[in-house]
Amino acid sequence: MTFLQQVYDLGPVYNSSAVAALAQSVVSSSTLDSYPIKIPTQLTTNFVSTNNRTMLVMVSFTVTSSYTKVDGDKPLTDDVGVLRNIIGELKSTNGQSITTFVTGDAAMTADMQTSSTNDMSLIMPITITIIIVLMGLLFRSLLGEFLPLGAVGVALGISEALVFVIGSTVAQINSMTLTMLFSILMGVGTDYSVFIIMRYREERIKGANRNKRCTPRWHGQVSPL
Repeated sequence: MTFLQQVYDLGPVYNSSAVAALAQSVVSSSTLDSYPIKIPTQLTTNFVSTNNRTMLVMVSFTVTSSYTKVDGDKPLTDDVGVLRNIIGELKSTNGQSITTFVTGDAAMTADMQTSSTNDMSLIMPITITIIIVLMGLLFRSLLGEFLPLGAVGVALGISEALVFVIGSTVAQINSMTLTMLFSILMGVGTDYSVFIIMRYREERIKGANRNKRCTPRWHGQVSPL
């Protein structure tokens, strides 16, 4: 009767905020067993386990996880962090020892972005350090060591700028793209830079100058080339 009186007090003309406030008061002050209206078992079994120890709470949004603003922000991905903070505050306030998980498309996207950022912070210094050491052992020259890194750095900067432009204006780009782009460009770019520089050194050793390739001298049978 108390619940019916509260509904009656809303009046014949009510607004959505008043209904939401009433629903909030009922949910926050009651349990599944003490709700004014009994929830059908067919509905509760989809959200509450049979031993009443696990519950699924669904949160709906008006946009998808891939929605991106003009400035590049993804509000739904940011809401994942906000939702986790709210749950953490509620757990600390109530003092209850419960285990919570925030999952779904948006949560997985946010976690992948965080993982990608952490991987980059680990991959980048280690990769650059290893390349510098290997280049130093191979060329034994300060200029020869940093020439491949400079070329790869320019290519990496141009590639990341293009990825940013495409992701902002043309199509959505996965968060793992930048991690893969850095790894591939550093590996392949350094590899081919080494090939080019080593071939250049070979030609200089044979007698070629910077402007003209040397003409090899053949002894014996003439080369078909």
